[in-house]
Amino acid sequence: MNSERTIRDAINSVLDQNHPSVEVLVIDGQSSDRTVDLLKEYGNRIFWISEPDKGQTDALIKGFRQVNGEILTWLNADDRLTSNALSAVDQAFRNDPLVEFVYGDIEFIDSTGRVLSWRLEPSFSRFILLYGHNLFADPTCFWKADVFDTTGELNSSINLSMDYEFWVRCCDRGIRFGQIESCLAQYRIDKENRSIAQFSAMREEHFNILTANRAWLRALPSALRKTVLNLLLKTSRLWKVVKTIAERGALPKRRFSSLSGTRNQ
Repeated sequence: MNSERTIRDAINSVLDQNHPSVEVLVIDGQSSDRTVDLLKEYGNRIFWISEPDKGQTDALIKGFRQVNGEILTWLNADDRLTSNALSAVDQAFRNDPLVEFVYGDIEFIDSTGRVLSWRLEPSFSRFILLYGHNLFADPTCFWKADVFDTTGELNSSINLSMDYEFWVRCCDRGIRFGQIESCLAQYRIDKENRSIAQFSAMREEHFNILTANRAWLRALPSALRKTVLNLLLKTSRLWKVVKTIAERGALPKRRFSSLSGTRNQ
């Protein structure tokens, strides 16, 4: 909503892909800036809806119910795909038909689109995904449409961590993950991003989601539960660093936490 600064960049990053079959559906929450005017300029190259909604998760559910593609993803208006990302995703699914969900590396960019840093991801780890919360960034995630038949759609009651809650359900329901060792998307560092501006609330929501899906955590006294969750978070983050260095050979000099001003990211 109200994304006239970046919406064109995001849409063009999809339309300019070297891939023969792409469906773009933009869900706008009735923006009051020039977003709708910009959407109209694309004619029949994209489909779009502009109407009031109940937040991002509601908009995403609305969009996923209407798309027809075999492979799905969502892209926030301030992010963008890298060139040939969709071809890499398509090839990954073709290489291993049993894989249902793939992810790749992410670059961090500033308001002008200049690359600030990047994040190389390790191979899939259930432990890191569940307890470290950020094995991958959602602009780099792609999954087969029938995954929703197994997991159900996004949880409409969650409006900050709907991605993480979906990933937890994917893990718990046996969805098979695959990795692409190349950058698939760029994440724009902006203090207005919800993952930055509402970082503490989102972290608390992560803990609540994990607790709701783990009986052994619910059985713990609340104070002990919080201690255990923080310990698991730190352990999984450390394991991710070790695993990434062992598998990918390097870490960026500037991490997301230093770029965004968050802690424990």
